[in-house]
Formats: sequence, structure tokens, C-alpha cells
Amino acid sequence: MFSRFTNIIHFYSESLYFAYQALKLNKVRAFLSLIGITIGIFSIISVFAVLDSLKTSIHSTIESLGNNIVYVQKWPWEFSNDYPWWKYLSRPVVTVDEANEITDRSTKLANVVFMAKSLKNVEYNKIEVKDVPLIIADYDFDKVRSIEIDKGRYFTPTESKSGAKKAIIGATLA
Repeated sequence: MFSRFTNIIHFYSESLYFAYQALKLNKVRAFLSLIGITIGIFSIISVFAVLDSLKTSIHSTIESLGNNIVYVQKWPWEFSNDYPWWKYLSRPVVTVDEANEITDRSTKLANVVFMAKSLKNVEYNKIEVKDVPLIIADYDFDKVRSIEIDKGRYFTPTESKSGAKKAIIGATLA
């Protein structure tokens, strides 16, 4: 038993001696091997970091559209070759009355929001900005999209129902 233990110790000490001699004689090879291993480890860590960042970015983009939200609209989010664009022209435009009908008939929906989008030229005090993206929406819009209001206030339900001329202007336009 003792001789077996001695053989194992001798084997490991001899292996360490050969490894030390190999490193001593082949310094460049040892250095290049260590550099290669280091670069490989950093590459793997970088790939995982980029993938994690991409995953987080995709999740936040999807969450900005809202969780558990169904959009009913004439036009698709993205056109594809599977369905010709001219067929979308024959689809009806969603109206406020239809949004109200969905609200009245639904028992499980928390909010129904009517929205319309457009690009318009906006003028104020003889200053004109062209092709401003507009979103025309009713009162519950803030429940399906996050809005940060820096100055002023959100419009009231009465203003929404009466069609009062109120606007929430984005920080880039203001």
C-alpha cells in the first residue's frame, strides 16, 4: 500500500517536473496557448453578454406594445409577400362606434382604446414642422401604452368624449 502511494507521488512529481521543463523550454508556445485560451474565454463571455442584451432589448420592445393587447386595424404591422397589399384596401376602416360596441359587448376586456394614426404638418406661431406622426386616441390610451408627461396633464374623460381640441406633445416636437 505504501509503495503504491509512493508511486503515485513520484508520478505526479515527475509530471509536474516535465510540465515545468516544457514551459521553461517553450516559453513562446506556452504564452501563445495562454493567450488563445484567454481570448476564447473572453469571446464566449462576450457572445453570452450580447445575446442576453439582445434578449432584454427584444423583451422590452415587445412589452412597450403592451401585454395582453389585441390590435384590430385595417393595415398589418408589416407587409409580406404572402398577402398582396392591394387586398388590404378592401378591408373596412375601424370606427369609434365599433370600438364602443366591443366595449359594450365584452365581459372580459379591461380596456378598449380607439386609435388612429396619421402624418401631418403641424404649425404653431408661424413655425411649421412637416410629417409629424400623430396618434389620435381616446382616454384609456395611457392604459395600453406608457406615457411620460413632463409638463402639463393628461386629458380627462370628458374632454375625450366631447372631442375637445387637446394634445399631448412629445418632447422631441416641443
